[in-house]
Amino acid sequence: MLDERGWLPTIALRAHVKAPTASEDKGLGTGRPDEGAGIEVSRTIGRGLMAMVDGGYTNIGDQAAFDFNNTSWYDVGLAQNLAKDLVNVSVFFEEYRALVQGLENSRAVIAAVSVKSRGGWRMQFSGDFGLSDGAPDHGFTFGASRRF
Repeated sequence: MLDERGWLPTIALRAHVKAPTASEDKGLGTGRPDEGAGIEVSRTIGRGLMAMVDGGYTNIGDQAAFDFNNTSWYDVGLAQNLAKDLVNVSVFFEEYRALVQGLENSRAVIAAVSVKSRGGWRMQFSGDFGLSDGAPDHGFTFGASRRF
């Protein structure tokens, strides 16, 4: 249903699979794939400003030697489109459930810049700043995607 301004939220379903790339023999991974699903909801609230909320669940690959928790996660934030919607700047808070019982959940603030090309490619650069003992102190991510 449309609200008084005529705007509908954008809703996207997502699925993901992570290949088991870490060495199980060295205790660095489970040797099993992880898979999960999530939902993303965003809504423009004025002049290119967008509110976002995402959430999901990941089934962690089982390994006999460890008892890992499956993890749920969410994030909330704001994004601003710039340069005729070719650039997007966003800031959001996220929380991931700890993989091991007794550890603190990972909580962080993330700032990202996404740039679209005319060929359909999107490049994203982001930095994160940990807010809990369960999160890295800081990190940097670069990604690329293409929509069809």
